[in-house]
Amino acid sequence: MRLPEPAPRAAPAGVRVEGHEELALEEGWQAAACAPDSHVELAHLEELEWLPARVPGTAAAVLRDAGRWHPGDGSDLDAEDWWFRTRFHASPAGGNEEVTLALDGLATVAEVFLNGTLVLASESMFVSHSLDVGGLLRGENELAIRCLALAPLLAQRRKPRARWRTRLVDGNLRFFRTMLLGRAPGFAPEPAAVGPWRPVRLTRHRGLVVEELRVHPRLDGERAGADGLLEVFARLRSLDGTPIEAVELELDGPSGTHRRTLALEADGQRGQAGGTLRVPAVARWWPHTHGEPLLHDVRLNVTTVAGAATTLSARRAGFRTLSAGELPGHDVEADGLDLHVNGVRVFARGAVWTPVDPVGLAPGEPALRAAIERVRDAGMNMLRIPGTSVYESDAFHELCDELGVLVWQDFMFANLDYPIADDDFRAAVRREASGQLEAIAGRPSLAVLCGNSEVEQQVAM
Repeated sequence: MRLPEPAPRAAPAGVRVEGHEELALEEGWQAAACAPDSHVELAHLEELEWLPARVPGTAAAVLRDAGRWHPGDGSDLDAEDWWFRTRFHASPAGGNEEVTLALDGLATVAEVFLNGTLVLASESMFVSHSLDVGGLLRGENELAIRCLALAPLLAQRRKPRARWRTRLVDGNLRFFRTMLLGRAPGFAPEPAAVGPWRPVRLTRHRGLVVEELRVHPRLDGERAGADGLLEVFARLRSLDGTPIEAVELELDGPSGTHRRTLALEADGQRGQAGGTLRVPAVARWWPHTHGEPLLHDVRLNVTTVAGAATTLSARRAGFRTLSAGELPGHDVEADGLDLHVNGVRVFARGAVWTPVDPVGLAPGEPALRAAIERVRDAGMNMLRIPGTSVYESDAFHELCDELGVLVWQDFMFANLDYPIADDDFRAAVRREASGQLEAIAGRPSLAVLCGNSEVEQQVAM
């Protein structure tokens, strides 16, 4: 069966569009386990034993909440298929509307069915999906997600053979984009991440679709009183066919309110706008150990030729410079990182970040805030997200921006010889990397991007 093409990302990370209606699919979820491939037909699912489930969440959280799993039980959650399902009310897309189903993270090899139709097959825990489902909705709807048992897939012999081995995890995990925590017998043997661990959302788009939005704040030099430069590029689409007439960039915060009209290229209902806003003597963002982590609100005010106005709210911007070494001739490979923020040397002190809820992987904002505030109050100014774990949520990075905590971000590769020469695997990695960069690029708290965790060490060993 040929799957429908994914819809364009209608709401890039951190973007809120006036007039759009978002339904978080969090209520009424159930989950059930079964032997691998024993229940592949939706009509046979009633035979299973269904338990209440929280989404976003995991199979381990389902069992924990039901009193059927405790740390140390030794349960192999990769040995069974897991089904998740819910029902919700949503009408088909009307005139001048688009309706997208966003699945922000599925662990790991998964199939998604909407009203009995297969709409997605996913093989990575680390990518998000946006599907145009307006024509499939029928008022009362059922969404079902099948997470295939990973153990039988790991047991299959695959090529190419690894050039080196690791005792950290099953070597065949190198073929699957999923979390190593929970699958590493030596230090984190359970629970394996299985299920819709990131939010599932239905968004009804009206008026305007944001297909791309890049916001890049920077300083025009490191001198005291330097201006801030906010570079913006947006690709927009009008849903009613009315051409876009103007796009105004607005910044508001501790540096005051500043506006400028962006250069616009319009072609029918589509348009792209870009430009740079200069902010005199901009208030800078600092890690909390060196100053105030000052942030500015960013908005785009879009007007069509018919006079319709829509406001897009992007994530907040912080202005700072960042360098890996200030002295002439500094070589990062030979001399190591020597971080400077706004020209000031920063002694980075902190910790390796472990998910606040390693079972369900979906802590609320209050739990995240409490944890990062403890980091700040302990005098730490950096957190490292290791390559054995998972990429963190927008809420995590928003809090690090707000609280002045720097982030060292590993990509989720560790210890294994990944089959990067395989075309399909390489394409999946490119999509994963581009998605994560879209989510975190331009954030003032982002200090280091590292390609992996301990791969070179593993080769040497």
